[in-house]
Amino acid sequence: MATPAPADAAYDNLYSHALTLVPHPAHIIPFSVSTSFIHLLRHLAPQFVYVQEDLAGVGGEHLAQIKGWVARVVLVTNGADLEQEGRG
Repeated sequence: MATPAPADAAYDNLYSHALTLVPHPAHIIPFSVSTSFIHLLRHLAPQFVYVQEDLAGVGGEHLAQIKGWVARVVLVTNGADLEQEGRG
């Protein structure tokens, strides 16, 4: 078996971490374009989302697009450890 490319290893690491944050793997929706999450969120209409700092856009422009219809957005800064949120 070939050694995974760094991008694959990074994806696997991120996906594994995401699995610890949600109750079911179907709650993880990967995308390939950095602004795709905006369209996904509009259709899913969540109340609460975590957004990686890299996806916030220049000056938070992407966050500004979702602030009117997502009740709560948590900006996850690069290098920050994200603790598992309680699901009670």
